[in-house]
Amino acid sequence: MKTRIEKVVVERIPDECPALDFLQHEYDEKTRTIIKSGAGYSQESIEGEGWETIKRYMDEDTKRLREHGVTWWMYGIRASAEIVVCPPEWNGTGVCETIRSGALWGIESDSEVSYMHGVGEEELSQLGDILRALGFSAEDVQAAIAKAEWQF
Repeated sequence: MKTRIEKVVVERIPDECPALDFLQHEYDEKTRTIIKSGAGYSQESIEGEGWETIKRYMDEDTKRLREHGVTWWMYGIRASAEIVVCPPEWNGTGVCETIRSGALWGIESDSEVSYMHGVGEEELSQLGDILRALGFSAEDVQAAIAKAEWQF
C-alpha cells in the first residue's frame, strides 16, 4: 500500500468551552476571609502575602474573567497531517485522512508568541511520533514537519 504525507499544519483553534474556574473567587471583605478560590488562594496565602495583595490578585482575576470573550480568548493548539492512502487495488486513487496530535487547550490569546510556538513545536513532535507509529519513515516525517504551515 502506498501512503504519503500531503501537508502538515499547526493551528490555533478557538476553545468553545474553556475552563475559566481558576479566575473565579469569592471572599468576605469584612472578615478578610476567602470563601472560594479557583486559583487556590487560601487563608495561608493571606498570612504569607497579606490580605491586600491576595485581594488585589482575586480582583484582577475577576476583572479578567469579565473581559473573556471581549479582549482575550482561550485557544487550543494542535498539529495535523493530511495523509493519502492508496491501496494497490484502487489503481492509483486514494483516500485522504487527517491525523491529529492530542492538542493543548487553555492557552490564553494574549500569551507570548514564543510560548504558543513552543506548544506548536511540542504538538509537531507528538504528531511525528504518531506518523512514525503508522509506518511513515523518519525522513518523510521530518521533511513534512519542516514544511509545516503555521496558521496563527
